[in-house]
Amino acid sequence: KMCPGIRVHTHRFRAEQGATIIEDEVQDALPYAPLSELVYPLVCLQLHRIFRYRQHTIQAVFFEGTSQY
Repeated sequence: KMCPGIRVHTHRFRAEQGATIIEDEVQDALPYAPLSELVYPLVCLQLHRIFRYRQHTIQAVFFEGTSQY
């Protein structure tokens, strides 16, 4: 079951010097403010882990052996 917060997640892909750059923008509005401010650092940490995992997976799939995870 998902959190009742509002999340907008935008993916952008752009070419730069022969490479594809993947950019993400995540906008969250957690419910139950001001209590949600207590868990906000945990949400940020989890998002960081998700994106780090994705970066590692993309590097492993497309550039096997060059991952810096």
